[in-house]
Amino acid sequence: MPIQTLGYDVRFMPDGWETARWTQTDRDHAFFHFGSDMPRSLDPDCWPSRFALEAFGDDASLFPGAVAVPEDTDVVLDLYGVWPDLARMLEKRGPLAPGDEIVCVGLARRDAYGDAFAFPEIFEDPWWEEAEVGTAPSPDAAEELAQCGAWEFLGFDVADAAFASALWSLDRRDPDLNGMAAKTQKFREKINAYGLFSNLSDAVEYCALINSFLLVHAPFYVFSLQRRRA
Repeated sequence: MPIQTLGYDVRFMPDGWETARWTQTDRDHAFFHFGSDMPRSLDPDCWPSRFALEAFGDDASLFPGAVAVPEDTDVVLDLYGVWPDLARMLEKRGPLAPGDEIVCVGLARRDAYGDAFAFPEIFEDPWWEEAEVGTAPSPDAAEELAQCGAWEFLGFDVADAAFASALWSLDRRDPDLNGMAAKTQKFREKINAYGLFSNLSDAVEYCALINSFLLVHAPFYVFSLQRRRA
């Protein structure tokens, strides 16, 4: 399979978030137009997580109801709150609140990129090796998941290892992106209602493009997103 399950999260939209974080100015200067709804991006600055590492201190208070997580929690990407154990995550979260969405994050494996990846040396990095091993679905979470709907595939995002999305967060005013607007034109019609790519091949092609432009943030990778609603 070209996609490996990386881990799980609980995402939600805080009250007033779409208005505060997706202003008309943001929309006007975005490379992609997502309509009136907030995109369901991998980027937690767009679609916040219910979890906040204790190391972030008062940052957790930005979202009432956020769950503080100790720094040494065993997560695949511990700075970003992706849990390899779905049952453990749901136990830590407690009862799901209205609006909570369980998210399954997948990572495109190296064979998905073919020759389009500009940084093949990253495949030898211990981080990549750990991430590509990924995690298996947890049968211990069956009872909690039974209270939710079925898994819904949302699409593919292109983001760096910090989950900063190259779909949602790009700004036309960024001088590092001069000349990129014309090159992204072909991708605009490929963005779905969630602000993501529906097809893996489009995401891989876009990933190659963004890696050639945003070297300061590269490398970028392709991630998949699925959700189950509480």
